[in-house]
Formats: sequence, structure tokens, C-alpha cells
Amino acid sequence: PVAGIPSGTHWLDLMLASVGLFTLAVGTGVRLRRPENEATLHFFWLCVAFFGVLTFSFSGRLDFLDWVFYWADVVARLLLPPLFVHFALVLPEPPDSWARSDTGRNLLPLVYLPGLLLGALKVAMIMRGDRNGDVLTSVLQFVDRAEFLYLGLCLVGGFIIMTRALYRVRSVTARRQLRWIVWGTG
Repeated sequence: PVAGIPSGTHWLDLMLASVGLFTLAVGTGVRLRRPENEATLHFFWLCVAFFGVLTFSFSGRLDFLDWVFYWADVVARLLLPPLFVHFALVLPEPPDSWARSDTGRNLLPLVYLPGLLLGALKVAMIMRGDRNGDVLTSVLQFVDRAEFLYLGLCLVGGFIIMTRALYRVRSVTARRQLRWIVWGTG
């Protein structure tokens, strides 16, 4: 038997959703103000992922709309970590950046690979979940823990990358922007 999802305080969900909407508005505003800057595109997609993580959550009814919200949350949670590292690698835009080299451009997509594998495992388990409930539960618990580990590693990695870049950036404006992002990440 499947137990119902406990209903928590709805004010917390509303607070998270409002932070998510604010993040989406900031990302959209920055992108619209400076559409020619490539870093604003990365920032916009990072804000979209934050919006998804903070705003989408399923209710447990498991109707069509609930599944849409569930998968939107899953996609956002799996995209947020690599988007953050990717953003950290391209934000300061030094001309000699590793991410701008041929090797960097070829290896950068590998940052997205763990999220893709975790997502594929989650899809596979849910698609065949009716066969063995114990395996489904244990694998989904593993995937959920791995998602948080992946997020943590990417946040720490991005924080380190941006902290190092803070000392190499020459522009006062870029240093100020990077300082805000480093403090926010911390």
C-alpha cells in the first residue's frame, strides 16, 4: 500500500515559490537588458533551473498535472548543478579561460553527464516500477541521495571556480558581479 504524502505547512511552499518567481524575474530582466552578452544567457537558464527547483513540487495526487510538476522538478534538479558549474566557468570570461579552449569546449558537456545518467535511471525505474516495489524504492532513494550529492559537489566546485576567478578578474564591474554571486553561493 502506498502511504499518502504528509501535508506540511503551505506557507513554506509559497515562500519558496515566491523566491523562485523572483529569481526568474531577475534572470529575465538581466537577459533582456543585455541580450548580446553570452553570460546573461547562462545566467537566464540558471535562473530558470532555480525557478523550477523552488517552484515545482507535486502534490501526491498523481494525476496528469501532478506528473507534469513532478517531472519539471526532476529536470530542474538535474540541470541546476551542471548549469551552475558551466556558469561559473564562463562567467568571468577571461580570454585565456580553460572553458574557451578546444579541450574545454569538448569536455564541458561531461559536466552534464551525471545528471543525464541519474535522470535516465529515474525514468527507467519509474517506467518499470510496478514489477518490484522494493527495488523501485531503494533505487529511487539512491537516485535522490545522488542528486543531492551531485548538487553539493557542483555548488562547491562552482564556488571554488568563482572564488579563484574573483582574484583574477581585472574589470571592476565583473569583480563586483562576481562578488555578489560568490556571496550568494556561499
